[in-house]
Amino acid sequence: MSIQKKIYFTDREVAERYGVSRPTVWRWLREGKGLDAKQASNEVAFDHKAFASALSKASNNNVDAEDLPITKIEMSVSPLHFDFTAFDKRWTFTDSDKRCVELETHPEHWLISPNGKLAAFTRDHNIWVRDIAAGEERALTQDGEPFYSYASGPSAWGIKNSALTLEAIWSPDTKRLFTLQVDTRKVKTLAMMEYVPTDGNPRSKSFALDRRFALPGDKHIDEYRFLAIEVETGRQQGADYRQCPVFRNAMGYFTRSHQGWWANNGRHAYFIDIERMGDHVARLLEFDTYTGAVRVVIEEESPDVCFKLRLDSRDPIHVRPLPETNEVIWFSERSGWGHLYLYDIETGTLKNPITQGNWVIREIRHIDTEHRELIVQTAGRVEDRDPYYCDICRVGAW
Repeated sequence: MSIQKKIYFTDREVAERYGVSRPTVWRWLREGKGLDAKQASNEVAFDHKAFASALSKASNNNVDAEDLPITKIEMSVSPLHFDFTAFDKRWTFTDSDKRCVELETHPEHWLISPNGKLAAFTRDHNIWVRDIAAGEERALTQDGEPFYSYASGPSAWGIKNSALTLEAIWSPDTKRLFTLQVDTRKVKTLAMMEYVPTDGNPRSKSFALDRRFALPGDKHIDEYRFLAIEVETGRQQGADYRQCPVFRNAMGYFTRSHQGWWANNGRHAYFIDIERMGDHVARLLEFDTYTGAVRVVIEEESPDVCFKLRLDSRDPIHVRPLPETNEVIWFSERSGWGHLYLYDIETGTLKNPITQGNWVIREIRHIDTEHRELIVQTAGRVEDRDPYYCDICRVGAW
């Protein structure tokens, strides 16, 4: 079977088609303008005046159509509607009836179950579950402790990530939580020094005496223990696998790095493990949450780094799961260039490269599973262009 690939319509190419600057193209996108690069046309994505009027009426605030006070926009088309944040509330706007409706929201630190009935959160280093309708809460775990916390984020320079959401994901059927414990019990302490105290004392002083911080060469480092918890009974099933080194400090394993996910069957979960020294070995592992069995799906070893960060960000590419088709998109530099590969997640076999060439993928911006297309950022595709320049491309036919 031949596989055709197309990459086209970068922000620069759109700018050239319209005869405008690239910043203008991005401003159009921020302002909600729809762009058709093929036809060299653009139009306003929605009626800003009608939207401003609807939001003013719903929120009892004055809204300027030329300066919309909206953030965290999630837009869909056919029919056009979008959710957004304004005036410290969450709203939805439907273009067909020109109405804004306030959405029911929950505390940001809650992780809402797929059926919408339960919320998971952390308290005193343990995971708790709340029945949203009844308001009843119960502890799902009871043995968490300061340096062995459930659903905890990693630390940066010994300081805990203050992310509001807990590091866990619900199974599709709401019966289990796939989560972790961050183990820093044996990590050595490293006190901080204040060389010019703010109280005017000329002597330096130390503080944060119990801050745990591992240095290169230390025997004990921050580690993850992976487990699944049966929500109804609290029964735990640990993964039959060693504890994994924390390989992306300051990033939540589930909430920021997206290194774990569920299969659609609600039984198997997947997680990434990268060896401590040099990031030379990377593995994708399947975790049977019923039995604890772990299977290696993909293992890649490289004399260079398997997974590098984008040059302009701390967010790694790593993988993107495709649970509907039992596939996974895997990032690798095996060719000497950072590219994406499509794997069968059941067999662990490579199906085909998604991108290839003497240039690199910097970021995956969007996945269209229906049309099997990607929107990506690339670098180095055009000779003599600044290698730090990132363009936006569409990749199809994978």
